[in-house]
Amino acid sequence: MLSGEYVEINGLKIHYVKSGTEGKTILFLHGFPEFWYMWHRQLEEFGRDHTAIAMDMRGFNLSDKPPNVDDYKTSHLVSDIKAMLERFSPGRKAILVAHDWGGAVAWAFALTHPELLEKLIIINSPHPAVFLRELKNNPEQQKASAYML
Repeated sequence: MLSGEYVEINGLKIHYVKSGTEGKTILFLHGFPEFWYMWHRQLEEFGRDHTAIAMDMRGFNLSDKPPNVDDYKTSHLVSDIKAMLERFSPGRKAILVAHDWGGAVAWAFALTHPELLEKLIIINSPHPAVFLRELKNNPEQQKASAYML
């Protein structure tokens, strides 16, 4: 049975669910508008031989929701991931698995802290350089991404 816990990082109370205590750390990041539960089956499976953690990113589900828009800048989200890995995988490289919005944040994390990752697994989130190219030059991509505005 999976149960949630909280950790204080970067001045926020962040909710997470963890399965297993052995092996490498795998941190799962959810998409929008999801939360940790999207990974519950993966937590059960990977918790058998890894320390598998799915967090509610800031602003989602049971994690704190800072009031200012600036509190959701990518640099803050990257800092949250770094703090989680420093807490649950100190001195060891980890595996980061991310979907959708979590994937966009994971790309930013990997670009700024590659030394902390053994593997990066992105589901449904393009590489930032490819995405920016298409956003700039492709009217279909501009239309498809208009919801972000």
